[in-house]
Amino acid sequence: MKVAIIGAGNMGTAILQGLCHATMTDEAVEVIIANRTSNRLADLCDRYPGVQIANSYEAAVEAADIIILAVKPYAVADVMHAIRLHPRHILLSIAAGVTLDELHLLAGGDTPVFRWIPNTAVAVNRSLNLYCSLHASEAQIHRVLSLLSLLGVNVEVDEPHFEAATILASCGIAFAFRFMEAMQRAGIEMGLRAPEAERIVAGMLAGAAQVMLSEQTTCEQEVYKVCSPGGMTIRGVNALDTYGFPSAVIEALKKCRLH
Repeated sequence: MKVAIIGAGNMGTAILQGLCHATMTDEAVEVIIANRTSNRLADLCDRYPGVQIANSYEAAVEAADIIILAVKPYAVADVMHAIRLHPRHILLSIAAGVTLDELHLLAGGDTPVFRWIPNTAVAVNRSLNLYCSLHASEAQIHRVLSLLSLLGVNVEVDEPHFEAATILASCGIAFAFRFMEAMQRAGIEMGLRAPEAERIVAGMLAGAAQVMLSEQTTCEQEVYKVCSPGGMTIRGVNALDTYGFPSAVIEALKKCRLH
C-alpha cells in the first residue's frame, strides 16, 4: 500500500508520525509526503528516515494509491486543481466542512472519496477516526479501514451528522487536555509534584475511556459507582454542577460549529 500525504502541517505531520510508527511492524505501507514549502520536508526527512519526499503534489500523487489530503479547507480546491487522479486512486480528505459531493466534483470521474477526521492522538496510533465515503466499493472501504486501523479506532458517521461528530472527536480532545490541565493544577495545589499529577491524571482518564469503550455502561452509571453516600466524590461532583461545568462544556462544544 502506497500512501501520499499532501500537506505537512500539524495534522499531516501527526498522521505521518502515526504511519511511521505503524510501519515498524507493517512493511506493506509506504509513505510519501509533499508540502507547499520544502523547508518543512527537510525537517521531516531527518526525523523520519524511511519517508519519501516529493518535490510536488503531482509527484506524490503519481507515486501513491491512497491520497490523504491534509490541507486546510480553503486550500482544497487549489490542491485538487494541481493534481491528476487516476482510476487506481482513493482520496481521503481531512478538511473540515468540505463535503463528499464537493470532493467528488473536484476529483472528477468515479474516484472514491472519503471524509476522514482523525484527532491529534493519531500521532500515537490512538486516534478516533470518523469517516464516511462516496462511490467507494466494499473492497475500497475495506482497504481504507485497514489503513486507518493502524492509526486508531474507526467509527462510520452519516455525513449529515459529521460536523457534530467532528466537534466531539476532534475539537473535544482539546477540551480533554484542558480538563487534565485543571486537574493537574489541583494536584499541585494539594502537594503533588507536576510530573506526578500529570501522570496520575493521564492514567486515570485513559482508564475511564477504556471502561466506556469496553463495557456496556453509561457515563452516569460510572459516576455513581464512585459516589458513595456521604462520601467525598459526590461533594466534588456537586461542586462541578454548582460552578457550571456541564453547561460550560456543552456551550464550548456548540461554539465549535462552523455555521
